[in-house]
Amino acid sequence: MSQAQIETIIERWMSDAAFRERMRAAPKATVAEEGYELSDEELQALDRLDLSGSDEDLVRQANFAG
Repeated sequence: MSQAQIETIIERWMSDAAFRERMRAAPKATVAEEGYELSDEELQALDRLDLSGSDEDLVRQANFAG
């Protein structure tokens, strides 16, 4: 996944409450359903994210891609 795709997911998270709730409940299934293609390493990074925090917390955590 490119930095652009990560930014797209974060932007969607911040602007779409239904997407945010789906991500909190089942992040891997949600990204797959939405058509995001993640490598094994990126899926592992997604597993490490704490999706219970604020939008700002997510942005800080997502810096793993930078």
